[in-house]
Amino acid sequence: MKNSVLISKRGYFYYCYNEDAVLIHYLFDYKIVSGKRKVGFPLANLERVVNTLEEYKINYILRNENEEEKRRDFKKINGYDKYYQKALQKVNIEDRFRIIENKIKTMSNEQMAKFLEILEHAIRK
Repeated sequence: MKNSVLISKRGYFYYCYNEDAVLIHYLFDYKIVSGKRKVGFPLANLERVVNTLEEYKINYILRNENEEEKRRDFKKINGYDKYYQKALQKVNIEDRFRIIENKIKTMSNEQMAKFLEILEHAIRK
C-alpha cells in the first residue's frame, strides 16, 4: 500500500504521478494531465507544497536531480490514505462532471431544454 508522495524534479518543475498526482491535485488544485495522471508545479512552489504536506502529516519523498533524497515519515500518524481517499472522491466527481459536460455540448436545443428543466427541478428540492 502506498504511503508517501513522491515528488520528482525535472528541469524547472516538480512532478507527481498516479495516486500522488491525485492527492496533490486535491490539496493544491493543480491540473491533472488527462490520461497520464500527472501534475507538475514550478520550483518556486516547492516550499508551499512541502509545508502543506507537513501540516497534514503526509509522508513524502523529495527527489532532486543529482542530489540526495529527502524523506519525511510521520509513521503511524501519516495522513496519506485519509487525504488520498478524499482526493479520489473529488477526482471521480470531476470526471463524472466532465463526461456530462461533453454530452451537453452535443445536445440539440430541445434536448438541452429538457435537461435544464430536469436539473432545475432537482436543484429546487
